[in-house]
Amino acid sequence: MVVRRRPFDPWDEIHDQGYADLAFAFARPFWPTFVERQGCVLIEHRADERATADALERSGGNPRAVEERLNRVALRTEMPIEDDTCMQVATAPRSRFL
Repeated sequence: MVVRRRPFDPWDEIHDQGYADLAFAFARPFWPTFVERQGCVLIEHRADERATADALERSGGNPRAVEERLNRVALRTEMPIEDDTCMQVATAPRSRFL
């Protein structure tokens, strides 16, 4: 079974619907708030003290490596989507479609 859908694009919903509350919901991933933790500039909602300390230890104290690791955001994990089928297809093993 092949599902023919365009790739997920959060801007489509904003343009199609045009609701201010929908645009506000996208504010966190597209316009995040940054904070400083242990010498690293991190996205506020991902700036957990324990995670920062662990990442610093793993990176040998390299703040840039910590920032790259903790600030990496995947929209699919940050934003819940209503379409379970879309998520199942996106995470299915590739061999299923070959």
